[in-house]
Amino acid sequence: MIINERSRSGAVVLSEANGSYSRESAVLAQDAAFYQAGSVLKLADGKYSRAAAADTAVAVLVSGVNAIDGDAHCVVIVRSAEVKRDELKFADDINTDAEKIAKYGQLAAAGIIVR
Repeated sequence: MIINERSRSGAVVLSEANGSYSRESAVLAQDAAFYQAGSVLKLADGKYSRAAAADTAVAVLVSGVNAIDGDAHCVVIVRSAEVKRDELKFADDINTDAEKIAKYGQLAAAGIIVR
């Protein structure tokens, strides 16, 4: 029997600044699917949501969040942090290494380094 576990809260974070400088409380936009910890996010209209291939990635979700029934509160990494490459979760339309590398660069521009 194979058991698939979701990423654990905070498992994506390799290092971050002291205190809560790297993190922000935020709102996730409603979505038809569960947001997993490590989801790569964009920001639009004051709410975070999955960063599709055409979007600019600006944050990483710290813990899994259910926003199926409506917008939900969350904690995101937005600056001065290192995250684990293997823990990142991408939107369904991001499939190639080139697309993922583009997202790594966008996160780096926000001060989030992928290791």
